[in-house]
Amino acid sequence: MVDGRVRAHYCRRIRRGYTHLLEVVMKVTRGLLPMLALLAAAPLVAQSAGTIEVGAFGRFTKYDTDLNFDDRVGLGGRLGIFVLRNLALEG
Repeated sequence: MVDGRVRAHYCRRIRRGYTHLLEVVMKVTRGLLPMLALLAAAPLVAQSAGTIEVGAFGRFTKYDTDLNFDDRVGLGGRLGIFVLRNLALEG
């Protein structure tokens, strides 16, 4: 028959090993998933000359109270024109 202290000792060792295994898997996953996403992305096709792109964006900045700045909202936009197949001007 196995002593309760011996069983508790082995249970702790198994839990420690399992926790370590989970940590290793999480570290590998954090590094591997972004790389796989980059490699799996389909090649992008360049836009044809004369194509126009329009975009808008918004921003909210919340400052720390120690800085004595008011929180701010910002809005903006962008315009892009493909001059050549692989050359765009943006502003």
